[in-house]
Amino acid sequence: MNRERFVQTFGTLRRLLSNCLTSTMNETDAQYCTSRINKLFAHTIEGGKHERALLLIGAYSALQPASSEAQMMRAVRLGWTIEMMQSHFLIADDIVDGGRTRRGRPCWHTLPDIGLGAVNDALLLECGIDAIVADEFATDHRFGALTLALQQTKQQTVMGQTLDNATRGLADCTAVRYGEIVSRKTSHYTFFAPVQLALILADRLDAFDPTRRLCNDLGYYFQAQDDYLDCFGDPAVTGKVGTDIEEGKCTWATFTTAALLSNDKAKRAEFESNFGITDATAAQRAKQMMRDLNIPELYRNFQSAQYSKLCQQIDAFPVLALRPVFRTAVDSLHNRQK
Repeated sequence: MNRERFVQTFGTLRRLLSNCLTSTMNETDAQYCTSRINKLFAHTIEGGKHERALLLIGAYSALQPASSEAQMMRAVRLGWTIEMMQSHFLIADDIVDGGRTRRGRPCWHTLPDIGLGAVNDALLLECGIDAIVADEFATDHRFGALTLALQQTKQQTVMGQTLDNATRGLADCTAVRYGEIVSRKTSHYTFFAPVQLALILADRLDAFDPTRRLCNDLGYYFQAQDDYLDCFGDPAVTGKVGTDIEEGKCTWATFTTAALLSNDKAKRAEFESNFGITDATAAQRAKQMMRDLNIPELYRNFQSAQYSKLCQQIDAFPVLALRPVFRTAVDSLHNRQK
């Protein structure tokens, strides 16, 4: 299933969710909540790349090539739960980080009639995930495994975000801390969770461990790209104004910078004086110091080496049917600009 066909199922999913969440309300209140849901979905879910959902659907199709239309629609609905989870986390993340733009649009919480009501909207999306899974799978033998997988995904992501928010200065920007953040905040819900859900749906629980290992490395590659683009990408292309330097985040770019400055106290002190400060001039100075340390060149070398490593891992992956799925995923990431 391609992106266009997946997007065509959006209206059906939105109506299903509205019915699930408002069925016991009076007509006036149900209409208000349905309108809110429609606006929320249109702004925070529509227009995305939907890569997580398409990974889930692609993995399921590869594992079950003879699946019926009805079986594929179950995978599609699970795919939408991953997209809802993505929007749920992005809304919360943008509030915490004070984000202004997302996907080339104003962040949801910045809209004049939304504000901190966005917190409740993020919770609404979380409730929607549970409602869709219950509606589709409540009597299915996979219900428990699917519910547990989604719960673990939320838990891992929240703990990764907790570590991300705990970064306080350059001393916290280490390879170890970064690996912990990425494995939880990015790798699990961006790569492992979609494939895990497909494996559960296809009754292939035996493949969890090798999938987790490969997805962890895919997530590291993906997050390092995001980190680099936050610092050095073109906002007109990425659709987002990067703020990692101003926020003092532990990223691939900043932990690499910290390591390079470990033996130069003067330059390290200068970088620290411009890091984690909401000041455009300070951020530009920090980025120039990173350029002087050849961070862009180091990133290009890292990206090339990581791509080769991932291709080798995919060629040796034990579930043959999933090799093309993972290869498509890594190829779509290689040299990306947004």
